[in-house]
Amino acid sequence: MNILGRGQFFVVSSYLQQLQSYLKYLDLPLVELLKNSDLPLYALSQPGLYLGHESIADINKNICTLVPSEADLIKYLAAERDALAHGSLGIAAALSIDLENAIFFIQKYIKTRHSGMNIEAALSGEFFEILLTVPKTNLYSERLTVLSTLLVFESGLRKMLVVDSEEYLVIINVTYPMPDGWTGVSSNTKIQFDQSRNSLEFSQNLLKKQLIFSDQHELNLAQKICDVELKNLEALNDLSEVVKSKLSRAALPLPNIEVIASDLNISVRTLRRRLESLGVQYINL
Repeated sequence: MNILGRGQFFVVSSYLQQLQSYLKYLDLPLVELLKNSDLPLYALSQPGLYLGHESIADINKNICTLVPSEADLIKYLAAERDALAHGSLGIAAALSIDLENAIFFIQKYIKTRHSGMNIEAALSGEFFEILLTVPKTNLYSERLTVLSTLLVFESGLRKMLVVDSEEYLVIINVTYPMPDGWTGVSSNTKIQFDQSRNSLEFSQNLLKKQLIFSDQHELNLAQKICDVELKNLEALNDLSEVVKSKLSRAALPLPNIEVIASDLNISVRTLRRRLESLGVQYINL
């Protein structure tokens, strides 16, 4: 089974299911989840559907204003999500010999997605810093995405290394104001709001610590699978190829850009901008 190739569908559908579970926990109607969103219900049954981040951003904003506590929602998602549970690259990261190698795989994994999210890693004095950027959408969605993702990274770090002592301080920086009702996570995790960047920092001494699931033989096998799947994804990661694929399957007369953008769940403006960044226009395709 081509796990990585269906990664985006898996990530989005499992994320929506987590949001649904939270609404059910609060005894709120599930239909409210997709209210004011252009994401169709049939998306959950279409593994090949391209899902634009604007659709998810609308859902995030809606649920943040719908639930009694945005802070509790963020912590719930951080506890439910698992950064390493998504396909072959996640498996390879968990099997890595040390944390530095695992971070390399996570960076590689994120680059295979259409989410617009990106991470960079760098040394900053005695600390190792992971910088996170997300697409500009709206305050609620960006804050939810950044804070829950960095908390997932923090949790994954401690699980893979079993580092629970006060000696290992993890610092999370976010560029957004603190959500109403926010309380700390743990004494050895420091969260700072209204910062100049979104990042996670920890002692660089942890980079060469062996992971609890490390296995060189299994890692070699996982790397081979990853290399094959990443090569297969090269064309799919090019949005122009996604559009050409849809046009090749469409009946005559060929659909206009508004129809294709709607099918991809992104705005016409975004589709034009992304195609132009690739050096092509819709009419050429």
